[in-house]
Amino acid sequence: MNLHLVTANGIDNGNFTVADGTIVNVNALAKELDCDSQKTEDVIMASFLRWGMDYPTHLKGCFAIAVFDMDGNRLILCRDRFGTIPLYYAEIPNGLAFGSRTDEFMDKGVVSRTANLQAVWDYLTLGVVPQPNTMIKGVHSLRPGELLEFNLESKSIAVRRWWRLESDASFVGVGYEEMTSRLREAILESLTGIEMTNARLLLSGGVDSSVLLAALSIQRKHVPTLTLGYERRHQSYDETARAKGLAEHFEADARYVTISDRDAAKHFSKFIKAMDQPSRDGFNMYFATKACHECGAKDVLTGLGGDEFFAGYPHFRRRLRAMGLSGKLCVFRPLMRLLPNRFRHNLMLPFLTKAEMLECIRAQAYDKGKRSFMNPDLFHENAKPVSWLERCRDFVNDTEDFAELLARFDIELDMEHTLLRDAFLQSAVNQITPVSPLLDEQIAVMAFSMPLDYKIRDGRAKAIFTDAFKAELPEEVRLGVKHGFEMPLLSWLGGSLLPRARTAFASPCAKMLFQKQFLLNWSERLPSLQPWDYPLWSRFILVEWMMARKITDVR
Repeated sequence: MNLHLVTANGIDNGNFTVADGTIVNVNALAKELDCDSQKTEDVIMASFLRWGMDYPTHLKGCFAIAVFDMDGNRLILCRDRFGTIPLYYAEIPNGLAFGSRTDEFMDKGVVSRTANLQAVWDYLTLGVVPQPNTMIKGVHSLRPGELLEFNLESKSIAVRRWWRLESDASFVGVGYEEMTSRLREAILESLTGIEMTNARLLLSGGVDSSVLLAALSIQRKHVPTLTLGYERRHQSYDETARAKGLAEHFEADARYVTISDRDAAKHFSKFIKAMDQPSRDGFNMYFATKACHECGAKDVLTGLGGDEFFAGYPHFRRRLRAMGLSGKLCVFRPLMRLLPNRFRHNLMLPFLTKAEMLECIRAQAYDKGKRSFMNPDLFHENAKPVSWLERCRDFVNDTEDFAELLARFDIELDMEHTLLRDAFLQSAVNQITPVSPLLDEQIAVMAFSMPLDYKIRDGRAKAIFTDAFKAELPEEVRLGVKHGFEMPLLSWLGGSLLPRARTAFASPCAKMLFQKQFLLNWSERLPSLQPWDYPLWSRFILVEWMMARKITDVR
């Protein structure tokens, strides 16, 4: 969605709609509404006129929508259930600006080239900017499942949720075998209608893509797949061997692409340009969609949602075990809480509050640590960013089951704030449409409603997810350990990207953000980075992203 500016005296052409994305039930809605046109914008407006502010509940698909209601003298912005497509807004004199790219707000002069200190603070903790903030001062993100109403007369903004993932009581008491059967049917149904002649399944060798390959192979022969591999010295990241075994098992039309160290350096600028906000993730999706485009595909299928819906991440099980131990070990709490923060991910877990357990999920730095390496000039008298721990406390709902709380945190933080946005933007730059069948509302609600012991069973994560296709999946996949879609980022940072990294960390932008000694220390360590140095990748991305956009101030 391009940048639009709506002001009180700028509307004279009646109701209108601006939409980006795909409404998969647009034809059915046109028929139900007796709409003369099947054009997406016309059907959305007809839906709004029929159902008012409840119109998004009737839409299926991924979308970012703006509706101007002339009778109500209001602009209404809307994002789909999981926020597949970004939608940003900024207040302007006498109106509101909105669009799906933060860059345009700066390029068109809507806001200055100033970074948001709160966003920088959060990013250095998480490697991503949590919504509704953005890295650009004055630009805000509408969150997934939200509606924004802007009244042009009063200039007031009201934001509310029109959808949030909740448990469905109809699933209470459903046995494991029956739930497994229902899940299988739902996954197969979500794949119905997907045309694979112009698509590739991103096959990583992990559980999520393996299940999708099994399901697709029931419906069609020779499913087109794509697998990324790396140079020989990065074999620990290479999943080609596992993917080949799966492709042969299901007789897939497999394609394998090797990403070289030289490729990483060659395409890094385009990758940074495609980001609308800095992110620790996304380079894998850039190369995957680039390869899809080069082999003539228009869509890429991913297994996004599998880990979040079915308790696939290791931190999920670690925190549940810690909660079970917390009451038994409470006598040791005062002593254990004296340990340094680096122990929060393991030894300290049973002695942390729920909010503290959430705070350290994917945490790359804590408040005290950040102040030790950030430029102190950023923190003037009125600049006091809110701690991520405080945000986590706001997230905690003591009436919600802790397993549900963890699942919601994974969905609303990592999947919605990072993975979906990166997948959309990096796909768009390569003219590819990402398709995530597991984000089907029926699958999401079913997964969120089922008991935890359906997801973690006999020591296996995602048990019901793999058992749904037990007859088709090889045992080593169904019973195996999780494999991530990872890349040798630190090897590239200390290798083919080394000259670029040294230039970035010596730049005025880096000096604006970080202390001088911190930059000198890291510049020396770049050629010999270790796995625990991963936060440096996120900081490198931040500096490169800000340099590319000529950002010269942080407030």
